[in-house]
Amino acid sequence: MLTAPGAGAAELGAGLIGWSRRLLVAEHLGTDVERVREVTPEQAAAGTWSDPHVLLSLADAAHGGLRSDNQPAAAPAGGWALAEDRYAHRDSMITKSEVRALVVARLRPRLGRLVWDVGAGSGSVGIECALLGAAVLAVERDAAAAATIQANATAHAVNVRLVTGRAPQALAGLPEPDAVFVGGGGVDVLAAVVARRPDRVVLTLAALDRVAPAMGLLRAADYTVEGCQLSAARLADLPGGSIRLAATNPVVVLTGERPCTT
Repeated sequence: MLTAPGAGAAELGAGLIGWSRRLLVAEHLGTDVERVREVTPEQAAAGTWSDPHVLLSLADAAHGGLRSDNQPAAAPAGGWALAEDRYAHRDSMITKSEVRALVVARLRPRLGRLVWDVGAGSGSVGIECALLGAAVLAVERDAAAAATIQANATAHAVNVRLVTGRAPQALAGLPEPDAVFVGGGGVDVLAAVVARRPDRVVLTLAALDRVAPAMGLLRAADYTVEGCQLSAARLADLPGGSIRLAATNPVVVLTGERPCTT
């Protein structure tokens, strides 16, 4: 990136804090005082830089899945809505693949968009958004679950910024999201998310008594709300060659969208 005053290494570094990046800052190129320095995002944010300068942002080689295109419908090599056994998770605490397919579609992840995954659990929703090119920030209060998210992100070769803490307090000071998935927490968490005014908010609810308050909160903030109840039954074998239907727990998916969003 060729930078400009007010949009240089300090500002870009501040925006990249928490993600695994190495930054190279080149100043006074082509002169006798040419200088190239490698810094962390934190060091870039705290530094003073000569304008204009050139910035290179380099990802760790372990995260080879970074997308370089801007095609929101381009599938990752392994597809999306992956089976639950493609992720480590605890006690089946994972967004089922049928639900995840709709949630990820509603979030519209792509290159250049920041997605929050709040109450991330196993991290499956955020990881699939990262596979589609989005920058992802996962918030999870449980330290063991946070370690699982990191392990799953590494297994899928994506970089997910992890914030370990309880929402809504943990959301303070985080960079502004384009879309947010709320997979856990109560009305106070949803209210804190809505206060940040992301373009889209998607949440899943198992308890029906939470649906009306959530819809009311979104509508009060001028979001257009739509929702559906998903109930999937998977084919399962029976002895003797018969097949039965094995039901998964039904869930309500709500989507709030601000007017005139992309």
